[in-house]
Amino acid sequence: MSGNGTDSASTPTPPGLEGQPDVTKKCAEIVQQFRDGRITKIIASTKIMQTIPTAFVEGSTGEQGAQAYLEILDTVEKQLSAAAQRGSNSGAPRGDGGGDEREGSRSPSPHGDNRGGHSPPRSPPADDRRRQNGRRGRSPSPDGDTHGSGSKRQRVDDTLLPWVVEDFIVEQELSPGLQRTRLMLMEFRKDPKYVLGTILDSARHVSFPESEWTAIVKGQSIDLNKVISHQFSIQHDRRQSESLGDGVQLVFGSAAPTKTVTTQSDWITAWGKAAEALLLVFPHRRRELDSYRQYISDLFASAGEHVHERVILLDRKLRNEVAGRRDLELSSFAQFGHWERSFLSDHGAGFLESRQKAKGPAGRGSTDAGGASSGSASKKNSEPCKRFNEERCPSSKSQCRYTHVCSRCKRGHHPITKCDRPAAIPE
Repeated sequence: MSGNGTDSASTPTPPGLEGQPDVTKKCAEIVQQFRDGRITKIIASTKIMQTIPTAFVEGSTGEQGAQAYLEILDTVEKQLSAAAQRGSNSGAPRGDGGGDEREGSRSPSPHGDNRGGHSPPRSPPADDRRRQNGRRGRSPSPDGDTHGSGSKRQRVDDTLLPWVVEDFIVEQELSPGLQRTRLMLMEFRKDPKYVLGTILDSARHVSFPESEWTAIVKGQSIDLNKVISHQFSIQHDRRQSESLGDGVQLVFGSAAPTKTVTTQSDWITAWGKAAEALLLVFPHRRRELDSYRQYISDLFASAGEHVHERVILLDRKLRNEVAGRRDLELSSFAQFGHWERSFLSDHGAGFLESRQKAKGPAGRGSTDAGGASSGSASKKNSEPCKRFNEERCPSSKSQCRYTHVCSRCKRGHHPITKCDRPAAIPE
């Protein structure tokens, strides 16, 4: 504990928590961590609710005690904001124990005492006060209102946001890995450009597209097509951006992927690079990522080669789904059953929808199963590919202008050199 007078002995025991010294001591430590700027108000509130055993039981003594500590957090927040406001008005930070300090000099507790004459707690340094702005996971205001209590931006009352209140309960059900990932993403959101810069300057930084580093920092899914294109590209990504204000940004030199993931080998190569980048940022996710690699590899191994494009589609859907939520991991396989049926079944809605998009008009920006533009698919010639039948076609079946079918039986995904069927009867 710090030596500014805030501990379990000097803080009055809230009603309902008498006889629970371990609980009150832990809650007092949480309040002090918030006062020192080491944790945000949201995190402090969550920890208090988790520390008090019956905090979520309506009408219980635990609920009364939790409410008292939440009021203490509100009071501390007001004191910190007032101190920051006074420092802003005076044009210089106030020293500890200033002789001209009057209002709020003793930082009274919400129960009306003055902590028995203890010296007032020191105001947190400027960096800590700036960190207080992240209490609601929000970046500092661009107009300079860093503490969020000025007239330029009103503070939001978290208790009126149902999803924030419910998160107190839901977070207890999340795995430790999910909780850590969620907290890290909330921290990244305060200054994503700075976080990205530290990654790019890291000595452990691996070769990876900058656009996908940005996706990781923002909690978005990685585009494996861009990863594998970067792997084999000899061109430099010279993207430049120009901000026009109001959230509008022009990006110059952003190119579409030159290669797409269409085979099991492509996926393994791209995923290996993606997992390496993810582990640099989220080292605690190693078991999750290894489990997911094995899961997709097993799907490839258990299906015929003609189904591999569906496995790649399923992979893209699962990673998008997990990235769009904060209660799922890539290893939450029990939650993936309906997506497996949707993309791996011949009559699955996801697979049929992807085929329909692949047959759409050129230039609409749709993609086929492997991520290639639908423009190339719509120009495909129905004639069998001669080079495929000679086993020397360099293009995949999704990229070749001709159809990869046997020129004798006109069926199957085998060349004529391996055909054991009679020739097709002309119509």
